[in-house]
Amino acid sequence: PPTPPPATTLSAEVAAAPVGSSNDTPPLLREGLMTSLQTAILAAKSHRKIVIDGVYNNFRDFRGFRRECIQGKEWGMDGKTLIHPNQISDANEIYAPSAEEVEYARRVVACWEEEQRRRRRGGTDDVSANNKFSGVAVLEGMMIEQLHVDSARRLLTSNEEGCEKITEEV
Repeated sequence: PPTPPPATTLSAEVAAAPVGSSNDTPPLLREGLMTSLQTAILAAKSHRKIVIDGVYNNFRDFRGFRRECIQGKEWGMDGKTLIHPNQISDANEIYAPSAEEVEYARRVVACWEEEQRRRRRGGTDDVSANNKFSGVAVLEGMMIEQLHVDSARRLLTSNEEGCEKITEEV
């Protein structure tokens, strides 16, 4: 089997400790560490690392846990470190691509590939007014570039490979 990509875990709690900040008082607020965490996420992603969000210690606070998972996903994290079995289903639900995200990714890739084929055949209604593929396509009024296609393909690949959801209680 292929070697999995390297991963890193980012812990707001660990990041807050050296500066004497308390990051575990309800409600858990990571906003004070947002710049540091997002910088670390960008650095890790630029080295093609998987980024796993640190633990949420209050395993009975379901709303707070969900909020932190949603925030982590929006920031670009790929998953969540779990400390209790009751966190598994919410983490899987939030971090796994939705059916809508998968369908949109498929449309992005299909649109891109069709635009490349059309331009190679000599279509003339392209954005750059020439017959070469200009590096853009349009889907539902949105410009699609290579970076969007790469992101869509990553989502589809991880979805097809199963991005192994945690099913065991630890």
